[in-house]
Amino acid sequence: IMEERKTICIFCSSSDYLPKIYFDSAEEIGRLFAKENFDLIYGGGNLGLMGMVARSFKDEKAKITGVIPRKLHLKVGSFDKTDEIIVTESMSQRKMEMFTKAYGFIVLPGGFGTLDEAMEVITLKQLGYLNKPIAFLNVNKFYDNLFKQFEVIYQEKFAYESNRNLYFISETSEKIVTYMRNYYNQTN
Repeated sequence: IMEERKTICIFCSSSDYLPKIYFDSAEEIGRLFAKENFDLIYGGGNLGLMGMVARSFKDEKAKITGVIPRKLHLKVGSFDKTDEIIVTESMSQRKMEMFTKAYGFIVLPGGFGTLDEAMEVITLKQLGYLNKPIAFLNVNKFYDNLFKQFEVIYQEKFAYESNRNLYFISETSEKIVTYMRNYYNQTN
């Protein structure tokens, strides 16, 4: 019996001007998840880590769904080997499409858009609107300062210590694969 494929959502940068280490990690995590029977839903772009993630899933014959707002689609286009492209009217609609269709979320290095998506899924999970795994791939210690800020939030009582369980942090793709695979067994 073939296992049902799951769809993982990856948030990441669409910049082409990043150090090689980030592209290498994006390619690695894409290949690993595709080999583990995951398909991809993501922001639809062809550039930067987004493009690398999409190409690595496609190289492993996984299905790719891109979700992109019309304004961006007209400006930069999308990955040409996408199996399905969903064009939305707004960034908010884009996020809701991804949030609804995804089994879980992986946050790779990125800019403000990536942070926006990551903070929104953590908040939705905190408030009980979402119960899906969220993992940060902390390549090259990219998110160390963000996690220091999270510590300030806990220390100053802006969030409960238990909120640490809302997300998983790893410097390796393999540990994130294991976390995603085991998530529903641990929480249900």
